Amino acid sequence: MRALAAVAVCLLFPTAAAAHSQVAGSDGFIVGLLHPLEDVLQAMATVALGFFVGQQPAVVANRTAGAFIAGLVIGLAAAFLPTPPFIPIHVILATSIVAGVVVAARPRLPSAASLSLGAAGGLVVGLDLVPGLAPLETIAFIVAGSFVSVAILFAYAVICAKWIAANTKWPWLGICLRIAGSWITAASVLLIALASRV
Repeated sequence: MRALAAVAVCLLFPTAAAAHSQVAGSDGFIVGLLHPLEDVLQAMATVALGFFVGQQPAVVANRTAGAFIAGLVIGLAAAFLPTPPFIPIHVILATSIVAGVVVAARPRLPSAASLSLGAAGGLVVGLDLVPGLAPLETIAFIVAGSFVSVAILFAYAVICAKWIAANTKWPWLGICLRIAGSWITAASVLLIALASRV
């Protein structure tokens, strides 16, 4: 009975809720560095877009990667607006779905479509990473950390996909990459369904 009373008291007086967990003693750059890795939605979108870029021919891949980084910088720059934008969860999940489907299906896209997907994906990821209201210096450090983290994760996904595409010894690895794209799509669809029920 006392345990039930203790649980009731804890439920009545919860501590302040935080949208994102933080490592004790960390602030600014470290928070930004860890945030894209802690948030599954951003990580899925970044990895799916990286796999997509890695599947493209070299010239298109370089341009699309540049478009992704440009979109990411523009999205992160929105953190310095007087009223930072809010991106609904459905937008980042839709980005994961589109990128995951393209990775899984591996269609031949025109160069303009690849560039558009890269730029739009980078923009959405960047906007989703915009921190809440904070002092300008703190926002700058968080944005810098987020940029570094997303750029590394994106580059890692691109390099993995390029290595798989170049590896003729084990051609089945290409199928594994396509399966990963379909899993990202399936997980995103399930998360959209769950978000729609709330």
